[in-house]
Amino acid sequence: MELLIILFIAIPFIIGAVALLKLKTAPAFKRGAATDDLPYLKKEVFFTEGERAFYRVLKSAVGHQYEIFARVNLEDLLELEKDLMRSDRQFHLHKIKGKQIDYILCDPNNSKVLCVIELEHKTPNRQKRVKHEDFISDAFKAVGLTLVRFEAKQYYDENEIVSRLQHVIKGEVSMAGKEPEA
Repeated sequence: MELLIILFIAIPFIIGAVALLKLKTAPAFKRGAATDDLPYLKKEVFFTEGERAFYRVLKSAVGHQYEIFARVNLEDLLELEKDLMRSDRQFHLHKIKGKQIDYILCDPNNSKVLCVIELEHKTPNRQKRVKHEDFISDAFKAVGLTLVRFEAKQYYDENEIVSRLQHVIKGEVSMAGKEPEA
């Protein structure tokens, strides 16, 4: 009888302790939660300093002729063939999901993508970066989009940018996925 009384008293305490523990370890955000509970912070700036420096020069160089878009998702530029098997579709979607290209230039009259621009950053994990760059080059080559790479730096020469992009956009290079070395 004493055991039943002890259990009768102990069980509510155990249930209460477990419930309290779950409450403390539960994530603050739940579907339908008030916006004050969301775990997001506003980024203070859209571009890094280097990206902003390139964008300014790019806009000055060709912004009067072409639409410039920045940080474009590969999913917005590439689509998969319709007849792919589901497993292949998932595999190839996964390869482009969450990846971005730095800038694209589009025809202002019809939004046709004219070329894709990447800034090449020096990274400590060069092997991973080369693998990414090779994939990007191959993907754009496969769909006939020219990829133009510029070395990421603090200052850019507007004349160099104009010269390299004019060759690409006017079709003076093949659509082999990359422009020739300058």
